[in-house]
Amino acid sequence: NGTFVGVFDGPCDIAQVAPPGFLALEWAIARLFPGSDLALRVPSLLFGSAAIAATWMTAHEISGEGHAWVPAGLVAVATALIFLSGQVKPYAADAFFTPLILACALRHDRVQTPASWRALVVAGAIAPLFSLGAVFAIAGAWTFLATRRLVSWKALAGLVVVWGAIAVVSVVMSHRLLSQEANDLMATYWRPYYPPFPPTSWSEVKWYSTSVLDLLWSMMGFRGVWLFGLGLLAGVAVARRLRPGASLLLALPFIAVTIAAIIRQYPFGQRLLHWTAPI
Repeated sequence: NGTFVGVFDGPCDIAQVAPPGFLALEWAIARLFPGSDLALRVPSLLFGSAAIAATWMTAHEISGEGHAWVPAGLVAVATALIFLSGQVKPYAADAFFTPLILACALRHDRVQTPASWRALVVAGAIAPLFSLGAVFAIAGAWTFLATRRLVSWKALAGLVVVWGAIAVVSVVMSHRLLSQEANDLMATYWRPYYPPFPPTSWSEVKWYSTSVLDLLWSMMGFRGVWLFGLGLLAGVAVARRLRPGASLLLALPFIAVTIAAIIRQYPFGQRLLHWTAPI
């Protein structure tokens, strides 16, 4: 009905979902610049551009300034992210908030100051309002903090309450935008992107590696490049040597989203995993 409350009242007409923060931002832009399609695309452009800087920040925490430009450069030329940075969809925000959270977690691990703690808490609280993929990043960051024993259990419990509540509200509000008909349609569309578990054949075992390679194709334009996939695994191993705990932090969001896919709560593929590009 054109009001702010009306944006979240009932299902969306075009079978799309978006986090409430992103949707509210687009609503505000539509009110300020009525009829401007270009203005509606500006948030994605800004998020996509900022994703390069956030990726550099994460890489800088792991490998230092000398090599941080490599992952940042790969994100800058990622074909899917370039395309999505011009769309009226939240996927560019996914690519920004994931490395931002990882960078904040790594920085707090290194300096452990009140300022680094506040930055991490705020980033993790804001991110789910603009990015559903960030839910997996904050789950990984929390587990990283717990395993590194950087903060007290009382602080970790408070973090679960704050981050968890915001994430749940964001997910619930996003799913309210889908009608039952659209929800059934999406369930059918995403069915191939749920992993077979437990796998009962070699082809089902290969589903996992094939899906990762397909993800590299959809994000970077690299089809069937096994060497690149092996390079990712080698990168995780190198990260472990360069920075204690870094490989764990990089792997945890993947583990979280894999579990969500196994229980059929989040598809493992296509644009819903573009938040993994910086990782």
